[in-house]
Amino acid sequence: MTSPAVDAVATVGAGPDALAHALATEAPWLWFLAPGARPREDALDVLLAAVAPEGAAPPTVLAGLLVDEHGVPLERDLQATPQLDAEAAVELVRHRLLPIRSAGFQHCLVARASFDRHGLPDHARFGPYAGHEWTARVLGDSAGYLVAASVVELAAGAAPTGSFAQLPAAVRMLRTGAWSRGDAVRALRRAVL
Repeated sequence: MTSPAVDAVATVGAGPDALAHALATEAPWLWFLAPGARPREDALDVLLAAVAPEGAAPPTVLAGLLVDEHGVPLERDLQATPQLDAEAAVELVRHRLLPIRSAGFQHCLVARASFDRHGLPDHARFGPYAGHEWTARVLGDSAGYLVAASVVELAAGAAPTGSFAQLPAAVRMLRTGAWSRGDAVRALRRAVL
């Protein structure tokens, strides 16, 4: 059974106008899904349950777990968590949440108000990294969490693959400071190999 809160969500799928259509709604949350994504039945409900974690900062970005067709987690859509003090870490773990620095738009719930404050993702400059650049800006002054219990499977061939054509966008991403050194090395390796 679907939660009544689902009415408060607009889904953003593939296509150039998908975000504009979702922003034209009055939904306070936007759920981004990659083309070919197959959410588990409770994926959205699990994300919505994490919208107001007791004792933790309210999030503006909630990213779920992506898995391949064999159920193996795909790490490339999330950036490493920031350092936390022990008390904050215990509180988040109690809610089964982990903090994130950025996330792509493969399986991500975003507060609509974030677009009013931070504008739109810049796909022209950052290409496949636009979600990461945008969420890194948003999460610079607000909380974002990984909700690993919310799972979406990417069909074979739907998982993003690197290409040499992505190199200019990757270089622009390097200049933003959104990536750690390890994140940058992995992204550049994917773009050139």
